[in-house]
Amino acid sequence: TIDRATQQQPGPHPMTAPDIDYDKYLGVVTPRFKLFEKTEQDAVWAALPGQFQIVLTQLKHCNMFEWGLVCMTKAYIDMQEEAGKKWSHRAPRDEAHDWIKVAKKLLDMHNLAQTVASTAKAAETTALT
Repeated sequence: TIDRATQQQPGPHPMTAPDIDYDKYLGVVTPRFKLFEKTEQDAVWAALPGQFQIVLTQLKHCNMFEWGLVCMTKAYIDMQEEAGKKWSHRAPRDEAHDWIKVAKKLLDMHNLAQTVASTAKAAETTALT
């Protein structure tokens, strides 16, 4: 049945970001993310669906943009498509925003893991000297 107030079917839309196990996803997404970091920026940007480009451009205007977010977003989109959750180019921008939120959380977790690893390595090196 359709909710007359929103003209949508009840329940989560199939294109919205699901509740996910971020630790598991991070392990899968990280190699792709690192590959996209080394890829020419124009190529990664051009490979993003238009809705994602629009949302990321809006974030840039709000000073909430970082290149790593573009790379992680592309890696997340690719991972979802491989899992059979292909992005619909007819989906609204707010759904792209939801996917970018997931990518942002994955990026934050990746950056934290990198910081912890480098801090541990520095502490180890200091302890050995």
